[in-house]
Amino acid sequence: MTTTSVKDRFRFAGVCALLCAATVVAYWPVTHAGFLVSYDDELYVTNNPHVLSGISPENLLWACTTFETGNWHPLTWVSHMLDCSLFGPRPQPPHLENLAFHLVNVVLLFCLLWAATGAGWKSAFVAALFALHPMHVESVAWISERKDVLSTMFWLLTTLCYVRYVKKREGGWYAASLACFVLGLMAKPMLVTLPFTLLVLDAWPLGRLDAPAKAAAAGRAAGRNTTPPGWRAWLPPLAEKAPFFALSAVSSIIAFVAQSNKRAVVAVSSLSPLERAANAIHSYGAYLEKLVAPVNLACFYPFPQRQPVLATLASLAVLVAISAVCLRERRRAPYLLAGWLWYLGTLVPVIGLVQVGVQAMADRYTYVPFIGPFVMIAWGISGALAQWRIPRPAIFAGATAAVFALAGVTHATAGYWKNSMTLFERAASVTRNNDVAYLNLGVALSSAGKTDSAIASFNRALAAKPGDAGVAYDAYNNLGIASARAGRTNEALSYYRRALRAAPDLPEAYFNLAAALAAAGNGLKAVENYRLGLQRDPGDFDARSNLGDLLARAAKPGEAIDEYKAALRLRPNSAATLCSLGRLLADAGHLDESIACFTKALVLRPDLTVAHINLGVAFAMKSDMNDALLHFREAIRQTPRSSEAHADCARALASMNDTAAALSQYEEAVRLDSLNVDARLNFGALLAGQGKTADAARQFGAVLAIDPGNTAAKRDLGLVTRSWGSQRR
Repeated sequence: MTTTSVKDRFRFAGVCALLCAATVVAYWPVTHAGFLVSYDDELYVTNNPHVLSGISPENLLWACTTFETGNWHPLTWVSHMLDCSLFGPRPQPPHLENLAFHLVNVVLLFCLLWAATGAGWKSAFVAALFALHPMHVESVAWISERKDVLSTMFWLLTTLCYVRYVKKREGGWYAASLACFVLGLMAKPMLVTLPFTLLVLDAWPLGRLDAPAKAAAAGRAAGRNTTPPGWRAWLPPLAEKAPFFALSAVSSIIAFVAQSNKRAVVAVSSLSPLERAANAIHSYGAYLEKLVAPVNLACFYPFPQRQPVLATLASLAVLVAISAVCLRERRRAPYLLAGWLWYLGTLVPVIGLVQVGVQAMADRYTYVPFIGPFVMIAWGISGALAQWRIPRPAIFAGATAAVFALAGVTHATAGYWKNSMTLFERAASVTRNNDVAYLNLGVALSSAGKTDSAIASFNRALAAKPGDAGVAYDAYNNLGIASARAGRTNEALSYYRRALRAAPDLPEAYFNLAAALAAAGNGLKAVENYRLGLQRDPGDFDARSNLGDLLARAAKPGEAIDEYKAALRLRPNSAATLCSLGRLLADAGHLDESIACFTKALVLRPDLTVAHINLGVAFAMKSDMNDALLHFREAIRQTPRSSEAHADCARALASMNDTAAALSQYEEAVRLDSLNVDARLNFGALLAGQGKTADAARQFGAVLAIDPGNTAAKRDLGLVTRSWGSQRR
């Protein structure tokens, strides 16, 4: 090991440590942030049963086959499952993991640029800009954007392995690069442009495209008859990238199918080609503006009703001017063209030419593309300052000041991601007519019990996009939820009906109205609306399960059993639904099927007290009192204050002639719940059978005080009273 190599390693370690420390300080607010339950986090974590139940063979299969959220990214799903398996559904661990991935990406970018260019300090400056630019906060602070930081890690690993392959010409590095690329595509399809960036790197800084021309020039200088290769110089690098381009094509097809299935791709008829092109040009310019002046950042930028013509033309002029400069300086400063092509190319999938979603642009889309401009800035400033002979200490001081300024803005921006309320209040304050911000702010306010403020926010959303059916549905639906929470049942039903009129083909509109009707006591209409919704979406588990509950309460056990079974085909591991089905099967006399349901529920949820109680009842109905007693006692162990568990245990003990223990359990049952009529009736009957007529009479009298019309209590009270009277005579 040479002295120089030792110095380089110490310098590398020191730079990495400083970069990581500065990044942690800048992003520290995210370590105390919560879930954004109204903004995709409920889809990715808090309300996703596959993620919440952690790693399992069934969940891994689901991750590899689902198009949930309009994406195919199994590796991202697995990372969220792993979080829940290790730490449970808490927000801090995934926030820390996102930050950890970002730190890894910072170090990888530094390694990549240093390995490719040999320029350590310029590479460090690019890594610092990447680490601390406020536009990257969204990718790090949003748990649902795990796919961004995770896929970028594999992007950088792919590229770093490729650089090693180019320098060492070892096939193992090429294979490693291809493997990392596959993993990256499984985390997020944004990597489809990565093969293009490898060609950019071939041109600069690797210089592979110039090598044939230089060899030809050297041959001519030596007197040999050689001609420049021209366009043929591109053939070997292109052939080398063929597997990468093929994988990108497959990933693009899968992504389009996934987004189409979730209606994430805006219909071509809704945005004309001219509108999409104008937004793309405007977004390219807007991103550059926020690169230089990262102010008024928002989690959502609404698509304008009409794109400002002057702003679009200004963006086009800037793009043309920068392109012209980069082309003109391609020989003297090739890093300018390389960085510019990186920026333009990597934004193509998300720039809006194929409009996905309703946002005009998004900060998270710049996580990888900004690497290009950062390179242009670092190498361009270095070249300019070298010509002006600026002292190194002054250069270092200026770079440090810029980095600290960015870190300060990043720290403040990260603070807005504390929770949904702070995030969407900020978005609403820095943008205009932001219906998404108003809707999500309203949801946060409603959840916090600020009903009037929530209703005002939902009405602002309606005013921001008048005539938009999607906004109308979301606003009216959330107005219904807020009104229901405030106890305004009639208003809630009115809003739900308006939501249904705004989206008559949306299954959720029927399901939400059905739930409100059920809560209002109109079970018949609720059943009707659940069925109308299920005609449009037969695969909604919650709707199936809720319909089963309604049918069970309506004394239609056969239909309820059918719905519960359909729900379990959709989600076989729902312990609650298994219990609901098991109770109906037991009532219908299908005891073996019932026991199988409760047993499976307990495999899934061993702490589910109600499953132990119901399983005990099923065993008791089969006259298997030992197994019944075993589960009743386990229910009591888990929930000592369950009056039902004590009463069921008492009945089992009484049937086994353990009268003393049964009386003790009944006494505890009525102590825990003085209104438990069944326990008092059975307690009284057992007391009467033991000749304790006075105590029995007190239990029957207590039942009549609770339910004066209870005929069983009247009959039994009469019997024990007569018996007591004859004994006294």
